[in-house]
Amino acid sequence: MAHTNHKYVDLFKSWDLNKKSPDDMILDLRNLGLSDTEIHSIYEQYNKLKLHERHQKGMIMMLLGGFIGFLSCVLTMLDLLPEIRSFTLYGLTSIGVFIAFIGAYFVFEK
Repeated sequence: MAHTNHKYVDLFKSWDLNKKSPDDMILDLRNLGLSDTEIHSIYEQYNKLKLHERHQKGMIMMLLGGFIGFLSCVLTMLDLLPEIRSFTLYGLTSIGVFIAFIGAYFVFEK
Protein backbone atom coordinates (compact mmCIF):
# COMPACT_ATOMS: atom_id res chain seq x y z
CA MET A 1 0.00 0.00 0.00
CA ALA A 2 1.28 3.42 -0.88
CA HIS A 3 -0.17 5.01 2.26
CA THR A 4 1.66 2.79 4.75
CA ASN A 5 4.43 4.48 6.70
CA HIS A 6 7.60 2.70 5.58
CA LYS A 7 9.23 3.36 8.94
CA TYR A 8 7.05 0.68 10.56
CA VAL A 9 7.12 -2.01 7.86
CA ASP A 10 9.84 -3.94 9.70
CA LEU A 11 7.81 -3.74 12.88
CA PHE A 12 4.75 -5.09 11.03
CA LYS A 13 6.81 -7.99 9.66
CA SER A 14 8.12 -8.85 13.13
CA TRP A 15 4.54 -8.84 14.46
CA ASP A 16 3.52 -11.28 11.73
CA LEU A 17 6.51 -13.56 12.31
CA ASN A 18 5.98 -13.65 16.07
CA LYS A 19 2.17 -13.91 15.74
CA LYS A 20 1.66 -11.09 18.21
CA SER A 21 -1.74 -10.40 19.70
CA PRO A 22 -3.24 -6.90 19.37
CA ASP A 23 -2.46 -6.19 23.03
CA ASP A 24 1.20 -7.12 22.48
CA MET A 25 1.33 -4.89 19.40
CA ILE A 26 0.00 -1.93 21.35
CA LEU A 27 2.45 -2.68 24.16
CA ASP A 28 5.34 -2.69 21.65
CA LEU A 29 4.23 0.69 20.36
CA ARG A 30 3.95 2.11 23.89
CA ASN A 31 7.49 0.89 24.60
CA LEU A 32 8.65 2.97 21.64
CA GLY A 33 7.35 6.04 23.47
CA LEU A 34 4.52 6.90 21.08
CA SER A 35 1.37 8.80 22.02
CA ASP A 36 -2.06 7.18 21.97
CA THR A 37 -3.04 8.89 18.71
CA GLU A 38 0.16 7.69 17.02
CA ILE A 39 -0.41 4.17 18.36
CA HIS A 40 -3.96 4.17 17.01
CA SER A 41 -2.78 5.47 13.63
CA ILE A 42 -0.01 2.85 13.30
CA TYR A 43 -2.33 0.04 14.41
CA GLU A 44 -4.90 1.14 11.81
CA GLN A 45 -2.16 1.16 9.14
CA TYR A 46 -1.26 -2.40 10.12
CA ASN A 47 -4.89 -3.52 9.87
CA LYS A 48 -5.28 -1.85 6.46
CA LEU A 49 -2.11 -3.54 5.23
CA LYS A 50 -3.33 -6.97 6.37
CA LEU A 51 -6.74 -6.39 4.75
CA HIS A 52 -5.06 -5.33 1.50
CA GLU A 53 -2.93 -8.50 1.50
CA ARG A 54 -6.02 -10.62 2.14
CA HIS A 55 -7.91 -8.97 -0.73
CA GLN A 56 -4.95 -9.46 -3.04
CA LYS A 57 -4.76 -13.16 -2.20
CA GLY A 58 -8.52 -13.50 -2.70
CA MET A 59 -8.45 -11.82 -6.11
CA ILE A 60 -5.63 -14.09 -7.26
CA MET A 61 -7.57 -17.16 -6.11
CA MET A 62 -10.75 -15.97 -7.87
CA LEU A 63 -8.83 -15.42 -11.08
CA LEU A 64 -7.20 -18.84 -10.78
CA GLY A 65 -10.57 -20.49 -10.17
CA GLY A 66 -12.05 -18.70 -13.17
CA PHE A 67 -9.15 -19.77 -15.35
CA ILE A 68 -9.50 -23.41 -14.26
CA GLY A 69 -13.24 -23.24 -15.00
CA PHE A 70 -12.54 -21.75 -18.43
CA LEU A 71 -9.93 -24.42 -19.11
CA SER A 72 -12.45 -27.08 -18.10
CA CYS A 73 -14.99 -25.65 -20.51
CA VAL A 74 -12.55 -25.55 -23.42
CA LEU A 75 -11.21 -29.04 -22.76
CA THR A 76 -14.74 -30.43 -22.52
CA MET A 77 -15.78 -28.80 -25.79
CA LEU A 78 -12.65 -29.99 -27.61
CA ASP A 79 -13.02 -33.50 -26.18
CA LEU A 80 -9.44 -34.42 -27.06
CA LEU A 81 -9.39 -37.48 -24.82
CA PRO A 82 -12.88 -38.96 -24.38
CA GLU A 83 -11.58 -41.15 -21.52
CA ILE A 84 -11.12 -38.11 -19.26
CA ARG A 85 -14.27 -36.24 -20.34
CA SER A 86 -15.90 -36.72 -16.94
CA PHE A 87 -12.82 -35.40 -15.15
CA THR A 88 -12.58 -32.31 -17.32
CA LEU A 89 -16.31 -31.63 -17.13
CA TYR A 90 -16.99 -32.38 -13.48
CA GLY A 91 -13.61 -32.51 -11.76
CA LEU A 92 -11.95 -29.38 -13.11
CA THR A 93 -15.18 -27.40 -12.90
CA SER A 94 -15.62 -28.37 -9.25
CA ILE A 95 -12.02 -27.49 -8.46
CA GLY A 96 -12.32 -24.14 -10.24
CA VAL A 97 -15.55 -23.23 -8.44
CA PHE A 98 -14.10 -24.29 -5.09
CA ILE A 99 -10.98 -22.14 -5.53
CA ALA A 100 -13.05 -19.20 -6.77
CA PHE A 101 -15.36 -19.40 -3.74
CA ILE A 102 -12.43 -19.48 -1.33
CA GLY A 103 -11.06 -16.39 -3.07
CA ALA A 104 -14.45 -14.69 -2.82
CA TYR A 105 -14.48 -15.43 0.90
CA PHE A 106 -11.11 -13.71 1.30
CA VAL A 107 -12.31 -10.68 -0.67
CA PHE A 108 -15.76 -10.19 0.81
CA GLU A 109 -15.27 -11.18 4.46
CA LYS A 110 -13.52 -8.77 6.77
